[in-house]
Amino acid sequence: MLEVQHLAKILLVEDEMVEAMNLKRSLQAMGYDVMAIASYGEEAIEKANTLKPDIILMDILLKGKMDGITAAQAISKHEIPVIYISALPDDATVNRALISAPYGYLVKPYDIRKLKISIEVALYKKQMENKLKQSQETYYQTIFENTGAATVIIEENKLISLVNMQFTSLTGYSKNEIEGKWSGLKFFPRKTFPR
Repeated sequence: MLEVQHLAKILLVEDEMVEAMNLKRSLQAMGYDVMAIASYGEEAIEKANTLKPDIILMDILLKGKMDGITAAQAISKHEIPVIYISALPDDATVNRALISAPYGYLVKPYDIRKLKISIEVALYKKQMENKLKQSQETYYQTIFENTGAATVIIEENKLISLVNMQFTSLTGYSKNEIEGKWSGLKFFPRKTFPR
C-alpha cells in the first residue's frame, strides 16, 4: 500500500449527506484532511477557488443545475486533480468525463482500498507534473537569460512581463523598473535611436 506523503487536503463533492459523511470518516481514517464537503457544482467551484485543495473527489450527479463534470471543467484552470466517483458507468457519461481529463474514475459502490490507491496515484502524478513543469520553466528561463540578444516578453494586456539581462544592460533600467510596466513607455534614451 502506498504511504501518504503529507496530509493531503481533499475537497469532497457529494450531494448525498449520509454518503458524504461516511466517506469523510473513511478518508480521515486513511490520514487525509477533508477540508470541506460541497453538495452543488457551484459550491464546489467556490470552495475550490478559496480553499485550493490538493485533490477533489467529485460525484457526477449533483443537486442543482450543474453536474460534477461541468464543475470539474470550471475548476480545471486551478490544475487541481479530480477523481470522479459515480454510480453512472454508462458510456456517454464516461466519455464525457474523460474529455475533462480526470485523474481517476471510480464506480459506486467503490472499494476503500481502491479509493486510497486512486488518490495516492493522482497525488503522485500531480507531483511529477509539477516537477516536470518546474524543470521546463528553469530550462526556458536559462535560455531566455543567456541568449545573446536583448529580449522582452510583452503580454496581451501590453504589459512587459519579463526582460533579460541584455535588455536591462541596453536600456540602463533594472528589471524592477521595467517588468510590469506598460510596453508603450520609452525605455531607451533618445540618442539611442535617431529620428
